[in-house]
Amino acid sequence: IYTSVKICPKWRIFARYDLMDSSSPAGLAEPWNDDNQLIIGGIEYQPLKQLKIAPNFRNINPSTGKSEQTLFVNIEFNL
Repeated sequence: IYTSVKICPKWRIFARYDLMDSSSPAGLAEPWNDDNQLIIGGIEYQPLKQLKIAPNFRNINPSTGKSEQTLFVNIEFNL
């Protein structure tokens, strides 16, 4: 699921949710996949037509083990 909402002419908030869930094939001894949930939320600022800056927070919840939280800053520049 992904959504974004423009809150001002140069500002947009966004959120994304991914659910990775799979079943192992019959007879497979090793784990098939690392199932988890991914949640991303952030805000995007576009000061110029060619430039976007988007700080965002990511949370990964694996089915086994501890969850991970990470802060990213994405920068997009188009010529």
